[in-house]
Amino acid sequence: MKNLLLTTVFFCSLHLASAQWVTLTTDFTPNYAVTAFDSIIIGGSFSSAAFDLAVSCDFGQTWTGHNLPSQNGVSYLNFCDSMIYACTPTGIFRSAKNEINWLSFSEGLQSDYIKKICIADSIIQAISNSKVYKRIAGDASWTTIVETSPVQYIEDIACNANLIALAGVNGIAESYDQGQSWTLWPPDYTHSWEALTIKGDTLIVAGGRGIFRKLLSNGNIANVSSGLDQLWSPEPSPYYGSFYAFHQAGGRVFVSGETGLYLLSDLTWTWIKIPGTAAEALASNQETLIVAAGYGGLRARQLSELTISRPVNQLTSISLYPNPADDFLIIETPITQTANLHIFSMSGKKIMQSQLDQSTTSLSIRHLPQGVYFLKIESESGVRVIKFVKK
Repeated sequence: MKNLLLTTVFFCSLHLASAQWVTLTTDFTPNYAVTAFDSIIIGGSFSSAAFDLAVSCDFGQTWTGHNLPSQNGVSYLNFCDSMIYACTPTGIFRSAKNEINWLSFSEGLQSDYIKKICIADSIIQAISNSKVYKRIAGDASWTTIVETSPVQYIEDIACNANLIALAGVNGIAESYDQGQSWTLWPPDYTHSWEALTIKGDTLIVAGGRGIFRKLLSNGNIANVSSGLDQLWSPEPSPYYGSFYAFHQAGGRVFVSGETGLYLLSDLTWTWIKIPGTAAEALASNQETLIVAAGYGGLRARQLSELTISRPVNQLTSISLYPNPADDFLIIETPITQTANLHIFSMSGKKIMQSQLDQSTTSLSIRHLPQGVYFLKIESESGVRVIKFVKK
């Protein structure tokens, strides 16, 4: 484990240009929601602020205050295609992107505090504390698809064309049929979760016990909390504090939480802390990451400044012999951390798996039928696949 941590720290670093965070506005605070597109930035405030929204059409140079038809503050902002959406304690409002004019979009919603919406393939999902709603473009009203949530007190929602995932105070729930049925994560994960996102084949979730990922293709769940600051280390596991939101921009995954703002190194699954600001919510346009920093206002930073160096793939120098082989394979590798080993048949079926924890390993393949196989080795420093023949 010590070698693993040292390797991660050595090969994974955040490169920061000389420019730092730029404060866009502190006029409309606190700022707890944000969205951005083109040169437009919109920040949302709590109900105690003078305005519900701060709107800039010139990327933060000038701002105007806007109120929604029912002035109660904004909990979440998002946009899709030509429309902007604002979630509030009294419902959802929307406006065309080319002309800020907010109209109610709450038809069919019950008297719940709408916390967030998720948009995928023209389907909008909305959550309150206990309900999930759906609305398709062109629908006259919302449809309630979940009257009582499968997880208590919904904190967050993520969706794509196939999956709806909910995070709550007692677990994670997934639905692959638009909310008709739900699958809960195993009992080991029945604790509080606060944020989640879907990236490709991976569902990423965050809560006080850290960040975990689930590979949707095979259901494997792993702890990927490396790099996060701990608030303290109670038994039986560390505590990482509260998490506020995930955000994906330009292929990067960001997460904000009580201990700061982090960027994911997806090759090593390590979180790199970005110094200089807190973040209650995140947004981006093509070039810039924007954060709502509470009483610190809205701040921005170029995405090009936030890059992670690629780790050196130590697995490129692996030696595998003899090949063809009869009873044993000898595997020589320079890696200094434990690596996972898998053998697949030509059809892609996994035949066996093991671990490499030393530089030279003798692997018995006596039980394998004659044929061609693939040896796959995965570690924090890379992935390598080698074809071999069993005689």
